[in-house]
Amino acid sequence: MKRFISMFMQDLILANRNGLILVTGILLIAMLALVLFLPKQLKIHNEMILDLSQGTILATYLNNQGVGEDVVFIEEQEFNQKLEKQPNKVGVIFSGDLENPVFAFLINSQIPMENINLLKASLDRAILDLRGESTATIPVRFLRGVMQTPPLNLKIIPIALVFEVVLLGFFFVSVMMFQEKQEATLRAYRVTPGGAWNYILSKNLLFIVLSIAYGLPLLLVGFGLSINYGLILLLVVMTASMMTLISLFIAVFFRNLSEWFFVGVAVLVINSLPSISYGIPSFSPAWMSWIPSYPAVFAVRDVLFNAATWVDVLPTIVLLLVLNGIGFLLAYLAIQRKLLKEG
Repeated sequence: MKRFISMFMQDLILANRNGLILVTGILLIAMLALVLFLPKQLKIHNEMILDLSQGTILATYLNNQGVGEDVVFIEEQEFNQKLEKQPNKVGVIFSGDLENPVFAFLINSQIPMENINLLKASLDRAILDLRGESTATIPVRFLRGVMQTPPLNLKIIPIALVFEVVLLGFFFVSVMMFQEKQEATLRAYRVTPGGAWNYILSKNLLFIVLSIAYGLPLLLVGFGLSINYGLILLLVVMTASMMTLISLFIAVFFRNLSEWFFVGVAVLVINSLPSISYGIPSFSPAWMSWIPSYPAVFAVRDVLFNAATWVDVLPTIVLLLVLNGIGFLLAYLAIQRKLLKEG
């Protein structure tokens, strides 16, 4: 235990000297600023609607739905002036009545037809709602409780917890190993009885501590005491540990950061791809779910926003346990047989 504590204190001093703790603090401050000052919701409309119908029925309906004044108009002159200043928006002119609605589209820029068709479908739905006609003709069965859309400023927290914490564990531990190689620290460590176990566990504990120090303030500011901290921190710690172990295994086979860079960045990029599916749920090809960070980020999301329990995320926890075991075995064999035997 004394050897392990001594090794951990040396790693902590090295991390502080290299500025790794400072970088972690800067990342945390930047993310806290986003959580505190980013708006909870962004309503962006790429269309402007002029209602020329008798009684301005569509304008009244849209205003009741929360559509802003800069989107819906009842004065043609004001509508034309606004549209002339914003030619990238689609102008929609509604006339006629509910039984014979007439829509004219004014398009002054390149707009994808998919967007136009979505706008047409939305307008058709509005007319049907105004007529009092039901559009629920397709039965829908939800596999779990319906999750409300989380606020924008909090929606980024799972990304920060999974992918920025991974960055800490994966990139920084490689930097530390290469510095130890250059400063001949490893040469001195080889003649001590510390061994590969203490080396791996010390590095892993360091980045687990950093991941908690990064994630805990973020969670407290964003959610207070309303979430399951034990479960969420377990997922964060296991994800950080997994990537730290993988990084240790990979870094053994390179002499310096320059040689490691392209392989390391490639692994980080691949691991970060599930962030696309998180931001755009419709893009979730089957191969994306094979990346370990994919189930991790969605498990974190479910715990934070959908009150997921231990049972709900148990498959992800088991998967991360298995990957941590494999990562530890690979790191141990590489460090024991190559890193601590060189020279």
